[in-house]
Amino acid sequence: MQNIKNFKKLHNLVHDLAHFEIYLKGGDTSELKRYLQYYDKRLDELKINYHQTVINTIPVVENNVKNLLKNLKIPSYQWKEYLNLTVYNFLLKLHRESHPQIAYLLKLLDEKQPPSQFRIFLGIGVGIAFMSLIASPQMQGVLLSLEALLTSVIGLPILGLIYNLSSTFYFVYQTQTDAKKDLFSRLYDNFFLLANTLINIMAYSFWIAAATPMTPLVAGLFVGASIVNVVKEVASLVQEYVKFQNLPAIQNPSDLLAHQTYLRQTHGFNKHRNVLLINLATSVLLVGVMAAWCFIPGGLMVTLGALTGIGILYGLKHFALKQNDKRTRNALQKQLKAVEKEYDRIQLAELSPVSPALSQLTPQLNLENTIIPEINELPPNQIPRKIEEALEEDSLLMPLCP
Repeated sequence: MQNIKNFKKLHNLVHDLAHFEIYLKGGDTSELKRYLQYYDKRLDELKINYHQTVINTIPVVENNVKNLLKNLKIPSYQWKEYLNLTVYNFLLKLHRESHPQIAYLLKLLDEKQPPSQFRIFLGIGVGIAFMSLIASPQMQGVLLSLEALLTSVIGLPILGLIYNLSSTFYFVYQTQTDAKKDLFSRLYDNFFLLANTLINIMAYSFWIAAATPMTPLVAGLFVGASIVNVVKEVASLVQEYVKFQNLPAIQNPSDLLAHQTYLRQTHGFNKHRNVLLINLATSVLLVGVMAAWCFIPGGLMVTLGALTGIGILYGLKHFALKQNDKRTRNALQKQLKAVEKEYDRIQLAELSPVSPALSQLTPQLNLENTIIPEINELPPNQIPRKIEEALEEDSLLMPLCP
């Protein structure tokens, strides 16, 4: 009976890997998400399949993983480094090597993980401490002091400083313990996070010392802190641009996997370009809000309006970043699928024997106007643009529609 259960779990893992291969070739992300909902109430099976199953111990799993490596154009002499890992660690390794589609796979799997015991105990401890403070007789004096602080001129910057320090500690810890990032990525993210925090601390310190609603110096420092995010994305964009320019030329024009690999590698450049524009727009709008806060008289009403505007601004930024991630991911999937369809169409035309039926079908296919012959004549760095143009034409959009 136990062997039957294990076989069923193994069977599900093999099916998972087959769906991953479809996804890497341009499969629908929503279909993959629906498929993995199978594990929502089967966390034990998820743990066995992904965190305990070593790839090279099961031949059928190993063969499916090799298919994934082929699709990602990873040389066969490097496969041994991947095959002695568990399935989850295999995906982690691919993600650290900047294969863009793997991030979504890990996101779907991580969403099904139960919360860590550390976070559970931390939440319980904070809750107990808070309730104990409220119930204590000394709490009345603390509440009175807190009320006086909040109604004072320095109350807002003190609360902002406490929040900034607390959130920085949390995000630094979260980044340093994130297994999906390599050491360089952790140091890179935390460097800019700490730079942003340092400027914010300076701003809050000057604000507390000034004991006024807002000053141009403090506003300028807050804008400078937001510009740190712009600088970070500029640096990331430069890194992606260097990778983009140094991509090797496609030696074999009929190599489908080479074209798809090229599209995956250009995905990061497009994504960081959009993030840069979003952060830049946020900083420009923040300058306007801070200027209004500094120079428009009105006291408390202007302060509340400015804080509301800043909250809305950062809410829109968060929404825009999520939409950018979703749109660029879906655009990549469409491009991958479009190229595969064109290759299939060309191969069908080349392999089919000449017959009256084929003679009638050929004009309908309009093979001489397909994207692949044009791609073969283009330099590699112009291929993504050509595919985007082709996706706007009915000849490519119609096959993509269900």
